[in-house]
Amino acid sequence: MIDSSCSLAFELLKSKLSFAPIIAALNWKYGFEFMCDASACAVGIVLGQIKEDKIFHAMHYACKFIN
Repeated sequence: MIDSSCSLAFELLKSKLSFAPIIAALNWKYGFEFMCDASACAVGIVLGQIKEDKIFHAMHYACKFIN
């Protein structure tokens, strides 16, 4: 039996995964971080910055599927 805390956690996870994250504005005061990941069929990148709150803020996403 699923209790209410499991249902609430599932709904929160579902809402977080179904909405695109907000892209942060660029600030030249902070350095840039570039992350990439590749597999046999795709390449993905994220460009972002870590600002004074010590949290990574994404500024641009890109992906390419390889045939």
